[in-house]
Amino acid sequence: AGFDFFLYCVIFLTGLALSRLINTCIQRIPLNQPVTAQFYCPLCHSRLRLLELPPLAGYLFGKGRCGYCQGKIPGRYIWVELVSGLVPVVLFSKYGLSPDFAAF
Repeated sequence: AGFDFFLYCVIFLTGLALSRLINTCIQRIPLNQPVTAQFYCPLCHSRLRLLELPPLAGYLFGKGRCGYCQGKIPGRYIWVELVSGLVPVVLFSKYGLSPDFAAF
């Protein structure tokens, strides 16, 4: 049971990490901006500090506001991150470590 909990945590955290890329693509591709550039506030374009890089943690610690301009960060960042973390967990709970899970 302890190992399963560890795997769920790793899978959730991997999904959260991938959500950073997903959010960056959602924000930058329509604006023809490079996806590989530094992470910045979508409002004031200030470079994010280390604790602000994980979107969920940065959003919660910053109470939904930018640490520089105090502007309200759009909620879609959190929803994309939560879904990106939870979907793999749900798939893992259904398929376990199997080829079917890896296919998703």
